[in-house]
Amino acid sequence: MSFNLNKATIEQHKPERQGLRTPKKARAELEKIREEKIEKRVQEKKEAASKEGDVFSDVLLKTKKQLENAITLFQELLRRRRKKILNLVLIASETGISKQDFDNMLLIEKGLFENLMKCIEGSDRKLNE
Repeated sequence: MSFNLNKATIEQHKPERQGLRTPKKARAELEKIREEKIEKRVQEKKEAASKEGDVFSDVLLKTKKQLENAITLFQELLRRRRKKILNLVLIASETGISKQDFDNMLLIEKGLFENLMKCIEGSDRKLNE
């Protein structure tokens, strides 16, 4: 039994050639986040959760739980984005960064990216001395 793996055969069997796509959560690039929407939603939940009333009210308990869940989800989202930024720093230190990736970063993420790039560049300079 022999395998014929030439370039044309490999190209033909790539997932994108077969109409398959990479799942969104597996993509390496950063997606644009609408900060205003997130801030507004969290603020609404905080206000609803802080209203005076029956402490055991089902609506109040449900709203507080939704707020906790929203904050947890946002923190997880930021952790995943931080991992992507670390990967972008490694790629950018070798090849440069695309404008689209930098445009999709939040302000705090841009600061993180720039600080990490300075560290990488500084260590590269020391290695090349």
